[in-house]
Amino acid sequence: MSVDLTFRGGAAVLTIDNAPLNLLSAEVRAGLRRSLDAAVAQGATRLIVTGAGKTFVAGADAREFGLPPIPPHLNDVLLHLSQLAIPTIAAINGAALGGGLEIALACRYRIAAPGAQLGLPEVVLGIVPGAGGTQRLPRLIGVRTALDLIVNGKAIAADKALSLELVDQLAGDPVAAALALDAAVLSAAQGPDERPAPQVDDDAVAAMLTHAKRRLPGQIAPPIAVGLVAASATLPLAEGLARERAAFVDLRASAQARALRHVFFAERAAGNRGRGYPRPARDIATAIVVGGGNMGASIAYALATAGIAVTIVERDAAAADRATGNLHRLVDQGVIPPSACRRIARIRASVYLLVFIQNLLVHLAEKILLMQPLTFGGDYRYFGIATYLTLPTGDYSSTEPSLGTNRWSMAIQPAFLFNVAPNWSVDLVGDVTIYGDNDDGLGGATVEKDPSFTALGWVNYHASEKTTVSIGATTSWGGAETVGGIQGVDVKSTTVRAAWSQLLTPTSQFMMEVGHDVEAENTFERDTTVTLRLAKFF
Repeated sequence: MSVDLTFRGGAAVLTIDNAPLNLLSAEVRAGLRRSLDAAVAQGATRLIVTGAGKTFVAGADAREFGLPPIPPHLNDVLLHLSQLAIPTIAAINGAALGGGLEIALACRYRIAAPGAQLGLPEVVLGIVPGAGGTQRLPRLIGVRTALDLIVNGKAIAADKALSLELVDQLAGDPVAAALALDAAVLSAAQGPDERPAPQVDDDAVAAMLTHAKRRLPGQIAPPIAVGLVAASATLPLAEGLARERAAFVDLRASAQARALRHVFFAERAAGNRGRGYPRPARDIATAIVVGGGNMGASIAYALATAGIAVTIVERDAAAADRATGNLHRLVDQGVIPPSACRRIARIRASVYLLVFIQNLLVHLAEKILLMQPLTFGGDYRYFGIATYLTLPTGDYSSTEPSLGTNRWSMAIQPAFLFNVAPNWSVDLVGDVTIYGDNDDGLGGATVEKDPSFTALGWVNYHASEKTTVSIGATTSWGGAETVGGIQGVDVKSTTVRAAWSQLLTPTSQFMMEVGHDVEAENTFERDTTVTLRLAKFF
């Protein structure tokens, strides 16, 4: 049964049970109508309406919106509820949204659980409340506040609803409180249908129309909702309800409402699938974001609000200042809890360590080694120094997984750059890589790595003066690795690389590459890494 009717003494308790959200399907609406008549026929002294589980009613079943209206219609059921000869109480045990709140508005008295949320979000779906929301709500809380809730489609917490007199009482167990409610208090209570029309508020109506035009441009439903709420102050209730229902029926069949429903269901489906993604094997505490432009700053902001300490890396002090400014603007514009604000404070824009080392190497090359450009047959060949910093995005594994750890590697490489054709060049590099020990890795394992030797070749396409797309191949050998006392075999690998790079000056290059995977004969395996490279050619 989607609606259950029980009796406790002289009180009838009507429970809407359509898991998980108690949506108001055609079956539920029919059950409501039957139960209302049954409660009166069996001599109930009061009727209590509540929801099964942790939800009162989360609204209409939006899947019916694309179909012809199916009787009984909710507005007719709630008009019958509002006119019952016995007093009615809404025991709001959880979310009361859309048609759920309209059920509560049709009752004489409302008791809400402290954690309940109440709202009329229909405008978000391109429609307006269609079962009394635009007419009964203003009779309880006034035109101005009703406009804010209906046009913005926002939900409010139970304590806020109590302060607005949208609900009459808060209780941990709303049904128990409804059963215990003094008969004299209940008898004196007036439902919205028994109350006078709200005061006219032309200023609030004009302000909300301006707000809707600015924040919801092109949407049909918001100004219609404003007009309906405004009409509640001047029209008899019956006429206002009829006008509301006609607007609802017209809007639910509109192309705009169909489009907004599509967006609603798509977003909900995406969120449901997202909850099924596997958790990382370990908690993520820190993150590095390369670049603090609009996108990078937004990524850092999102990570920080998730509780992750973020470092933004930039190529120089001026870029770091811009990144800091981008972050500050996001924080100033955002609406986040104080706890997230504290995490935002941990975002910092810093000049990359790689830049410092690169500058030192360039200084040595220019001032001590006195290197000069080399020319062969008129083609330009540059001798250069490339500095690599490799950061893992995955983790190591071993015969003892607890010994896996994050670590970094730094490579200082001599390099030759050959301009072989217009827009094309070849970059040849060889290196001895220096690996950093990390005593604070997973399990506190110490990582030691013998030097490894690498031959790297890039083919570069210079798309513009500043941007280059590169593809390369690497062959590495040597470099036995020890993790926590376990000795690995020598590394032997060939890796294909792809990269995006930016020419900072005609002979200076910043490069970010992905897809670096090293395997040491199944003793240790490295997941994908991101490698950052600065090269200076002379």
